[in-house]
Amino acid sequence: AVLVSGKVAEYYPGTGTQSLTQITAPRFTVLSSGNALPAPVVLDARSVPGRYVPSADGGSIDALPLDPARYALDLYEALEGSRVEFADTRVTGATTAYDEIWVT
Repeated sequence: AVLVSGKVAEYYPGTGTQSLTQITAPRFTVLSSGNALPAPVVLDARSVPGRYVPSADGGSIDALPLDPARYALDLYEALEGSRVEFADTRVTGATTAYDEIWVT
């Protein structure tokens, strides 16, 4: 287990992209080691909402409240940094420099 403190901020890796949540000026303390990993959140076609993103009427969606039960992007934001498992998916692109993959 690890205790982490710092300031939560949004990082934009490029223009026109979604932000990533990060902790700036982090401080951490290792409390224990050798612990079992938590069970992953399992995602499949039934658990991911059919609508991708809410409408911001031409503006930014950043200020809108998250609704992970209704919008896929909000679900992904809520799970950012979490351990997930994808059931019955296809990889549709190469792994990125951050070890990310695109799936459908």
